Order: sequence, then C-alpha cells, then structure tokens
Amino acid sequence: MQDNARARIDARRRHAIARHHSATHLLHRALRETLGESVVQKGSWVGPDHTTFDIPLNRAMTRDELSRVNARVMEKVREALPFHESHKPYKEAVAQGAMHLFEEKYGDVVRIVCFGDWTCELCGGTHVKNSADIGTAVIVSESSIGSGLRRIDLVVGEPAEELVRRDRDLLHDLARSFNAVPEQLPERIASLRAELKAAERERQKLRDELRSARVQGGNGLHVKHGRVDYVTETVDAATDDELKAYADRYLELLKSGIVTVVGGGKFVIKVSNDLTPEFDANQLKLLFGKGGGRPQLVSGVLTVPAQEAFQRLEEALGGGPE
Repeated sequence: MQDNARARIDARRRHAIARHHSATHLLHRALRETLGESVVQKGSWVGPDHTTFDIPLNRAMTRDELSRVNARVMEKVREALPFHESHKPYKEAVAQGAMHLFEEKYGDVVRIVCFGDWTCELCGGTHVKNSADIGTAVIVSESSIGSGLRRIDLVVGEPAEELVRRDRDLLHDLARSFNAVPEQLPERIASLRAELKAAERERQKLRDELRSARVQGGNGLHVKHGRVDYVTETVDAATDDELKAYADRYLELLKSGIVTVVGGGKFVIKVSNDLTPEFDANQLKLLFGKGGGRPQLVSGVLTVPAQEAFQRLEEALGGGPE
C-alpha cells in the first residue's frame, strides 16, 4: 500500500532564517575588521528569531567594539549589497580569497556566497537576495562560553524591530516612573543613588548611636569576673556585622577581657589582644556552636540555646556577676 505525501516549506520561517544566516556573514566580516583577522567563526546557530555566532577571543568585547561592529553591519545592510553565488573547485576558491573554516571538510567543488565584493565565504545555506532584505540588525549580547571563546547573540528583521519597540516602551515607562524624559534618566538615577548612599550613611550612623546607647545605657556594663573579666549579652541583631559592632562597643568599655554576644541564632566572641596568648576565640566557640575566625574574633551559628552557651562559658571561666 502506498500513501501520497506532500511536503511544504514554511516560506515565512525560511525567509526569517535566511535573514539571520546572511547577517552572520556580514557580522563575521565586521568582527574581523574590528578585532583582527585572527577572529574566525568557531560555531554558530541560526534560527528564525535570532542567531548566535562564536569567535575565539580571550576577553570580553568592549561596548565601543560592539557598537562599531553593529554599525558596520547596518552600514552594509543599507548599501543593499547584491547576493551572488558561484561554484568552483575548492583550491581555486581558497586561492581567490573566499573565507573558509579550516576545521570544516569541503568537497572538490564548493559554493561561494558573496554580498557585493565585501564578503565572500564558502557556504551551503539559504540566504537573502540582497543585504537590504536583512533589515534591522541588533547585537543583543556578548558573553563567554568557555576559555577563550565568546558568543554574540544577534537578531535581525522583524524580531529586531520588535526588540527595539519593547525596549523603547520599557524606557518610556521607566522614564514616566521617574517623572522624566528618557534623556534625563541617567542623571535622575545617579541622583537617586547618591541620595540612597547618603541615607544609608545616616542610617548606619543612627544605628551606631543606638547601639552605643544600648550598650552604655540601662544598668551599665554587666561584667562577670572569673579567670578573666567577661561579658555575655543577648542583643537585637541578626547579622555578623551587627553582632561584631556590638562586641566592639562592649570591649571598648571592658578594655581587657572576653565579650560574647548572641542574636538571631548567631554568636560573636571577641578577645582583647592582651589575652589571646591564653584564650583563643576559636577554642571558646566550641561552647557556642559552629563557626570560625581569628584568635581575637570568631563568629558562627549557635547550636545550643544562648543561656546554655553562656552557662558553659561561665563554667569554663568561673565566677559570676560583679
């Protein structure tokens, strides 16, 4: 039994692929002009909505380089370079300067694809009939895909026009949220960042003042006496930096001794420099939980309740409140 089947090419999709494929030829030449003749295609993927192009380069391309490459591609699009192809023996094609990839295996007769006299490559893929048919071309990104390899993502034609439209809409929406026009956005954002930094400095100053007031307020510094003077305190803090700041304040008042502060399930142990030959904070941490640091300063996570940890420390150092 035989069945009849009919194959049909999606002409719209194929044309979109052809646009992106032709754009890679212009991109390849523009990259070599900008970065040097050592830059050759190491791989590519061509689809209807974007294309990727891989090149050997041991650094990121600069914004200026990307801009120049994109501008060069668009310049050649606007020049409406005619597409033409020919078939020649491989050696003759190479001798005439057609761009080819050394890793590829070619037959005795090859197809040479050119856009005007600006770029000619050995290629078997589908292309547009004129570079102007590529339309808008936008380099979307440039990134690393491995040691010494970079990948450029490019969109052309309708997908590029849609990308530009979305970006413009986003830019205008963002500008409206700042009550500004797009051209004013860099200045507005820089101003806001400066204000935020100033506010953060003021916030940190107030936190330091509040921390000092809490440490020095109340009934004063609660010092315990044992083999050395020491302080055990539970504070309203959740980060290592905040706990260390509290420990600094307590040790400033204690002068010589050991300070332990806990908060938010964490702990900090600080030992005055004169006592580190005898008391290593890394050894004292075993009474509280898991952590690490230097002999003078250790931070970590509590594995026992705070009061139990303080009791352990008291038993290790002896003594009690003054």
